[in-house]
Amino acid sequence: MKKKVSILLSMVALIALLTGCKAAKEDGHSYDDKLLKQTSEAIITQILPNVSEESLTQVKKIDDFAFQSQLYNMGIPMTPQVYQDSADSWIQAQEECGAYIDHGDYSIEAGKDTVKLTTAAQFKNRNADITFIYDDKSYLQSMTVSADYTMSEILKKAVLNTLLGMGTVFLVLIFISIIISLLKYVPSLLSGKRETREQKAGQIEQTTASVPKSSEPSAVNAEKTEDMDDTVLAAVIAAAIASAEGVSPQSFVVRSIKRRPENKW
Repeated sequence: MKKKVSILLSMVALIALLTGCKAAKEDGHSYDDKLLKQTSEAIITQILPNVSEESLTQVKKIDDFAFQSQLYNMGIPMTPQVYQDSADSWIQAQEECGAYIDHGDYSIEAGKDTVKLTTAAQFKNRNADITFIYDDKSYLQSMTVSADYTMSEILKKAVLNTLLGMGTVFLVLIFISIIISLLKYVPSLLSGKRETREQKAGQIEQTTASVPKSSEPSAVNAEKTEDMDDTVLAAVIAAAIASAEGVSPQSFVVRSIKRRPENKW
């Protein structure tokens, strides 16, 4: 009886052990923590210190395939896009935290398909946490630098953001109220333009009506023109005669000749 109980307990223990191994295989994946730490250390101490905005601009001009080959030859497991993102994060961290000084040990947190390495770094102005995330093939997926703020700094920043948001809302509301208050002048402006247009149209009609319509020249103007032509003709003839006879033309008297209308029997 005791032998049967011992055999039964052994089988239960074996089943539990196999189940645990299978769960561990499904939930996690194998990784070389020493290799990941070495890679992260090389990125912090050898690659990122040489990064600047000028060098990053030059890197973005390089073909992705050629730059990927350079990273592979250097033994850096990352893509060109991850390198650019990591370099941007490092530049922003230096602007926010100051120059890099040193960092501590790494803490490793393994997930289902990723491994996260975190280290506390010391910068000139404030401390920060540097986080590396690797995939199941030990390729770097991302690197971020999170600055450490005190509670007073966080509250101050939150208050400033709140005031800025409220101020923006108030300015927009004031602007909208000003526009609404000016809408009451729109009907008067439109009616004034309509009255001005009607007045101009009336003035044009009055001016057109006051101009006399005459299609034939008056008889008086025709008679004056005919008398003027006869006078000029007589003066020309008198001047010619006086020049031929050597007599002064002042002794001649020029009279206009009026023609009588012919009698029609």
